[in-house]
Amino acid sequence: MSLNYRTFSQILKLAVIPQVTERRTQGKSEYLEKPLNIQKFRYLQWKENGNIKYEVEINDEFELLCKLKLRPGVKVEKGDPISTGMVDGKAWLPYPKRNEKRVAFFFAIRQFMNYIAAFDFTPNDDEILKSVEDVKENDQDGTELDLEEFSKTNKFLEWLDPIELLQTLSSNGWPPSPGYFPLVLRALKGVQEFPSNSVFLVTVETAFDIEYFERVITQLREYEVLGSRISYFEYAVKKHFENDYVASIHTIIPQFEGIIRDYITRSGKIPKESDGALFSQFEILLTSREISFFSPIVIKEIIKFLTTSTFRKATTDIKDPTTDISRHGVVHGCYVNFENRELSMKLLILMDGLTFLILHDQIVSGLLA
Repeated sequence: MSLNYRTFSQILKLAVIPQVTERRTQGKSEYLEKPLNIQKFRYLQWKENGNIKYEVEINDEFELLCKLKLRPGVKVEKGDPISTGMVDGKAWLPYPKRNEKRVAFFFAIRQFMNYIAAFDFTPNDDEILKSVEDVKENDQDGTELDLEEFSKTNKFLEWLDPIELLQTLSSNGWPPSPGYFPLVLRALKGVQEFPSNSVFLVTVETAFDIEYFERVITQLREYEVLGSRISYFEYAVKKHFENDYVASIHTIIPQFEGIIRDYITRSGKIPKESDGALFSQFEILLTSREISFFSPIVIKEIIKFLTTSTFRKATTDIKDPTTDISRHGVVHGCYVNFENRELSMKLLILMDGLTFLILHDQIVSGLLA
């Protein structure tokens, strides 16, 4: 089900992060990595002798045990493997229990850019629980899981290897961003030689159309990711799709440093004066969190592009300003007649990547809670 990101942030802040910090302090080896990559978690809560008890299961501690019905005629013995083709309909994750009684829960399972989440706090209310238990046979006494879709997604991600493809994009001058998934990455999979930028741009535009950016902007407004600077991003998008690349490029590129300064300030720190120190400060801030609820490799890849690519290189190191993103060159007016559709699109994608970093950091830092 779809949940507001504030819900994730609240559960992570109140339950998951304290547990990760405590276990790391205890020296548990699987928690020493920082930030800890959270693939899945489950928060359990129940009453016992008048007191509220809770338990947090992180990654492998949260076992996905399913109840399912086999198709007619299918017979298996204990220990036999079961494929999705043997299952008749959907499966269920049994409601968690402690002391033989149902307990309240919230869980989330991440599948790269998507997630499966569910919750049920009715066991905390005895009257509600009684009415729910009267009809529990209708939901098979568990949370419904589309096992076939879940399995297909896992197999697709294993085949696609999205992280490697995003790194390939970055090394070829295309800013890493979640928006490439899945359309662009699927088109790039298996390609032996990276296509020319003009050819690849056509593929990119199938994913990064105006509807995509409108959805992104709506989300950024909802979570107040950019504050008043959202209007510059919105204007740059508008001008790009009106083919006014001069307006798009010159509107958006000065905003990157300001957005980073704003976010460092919101995080309770004083931004560094020089842009080099500022970008390093931003990187340290994002990579020092207790947990990550997205691939740390992709997060670092976006940061790497912001800090080490042509985006921050000296003007003398830019080979072609019509295709290489040069923040310094544009801001200081070093080039003329360089603006074009490809460069404008790259900057919009880079802004998409940066805002994703900030939104993710809001979630895992508790700023969104």
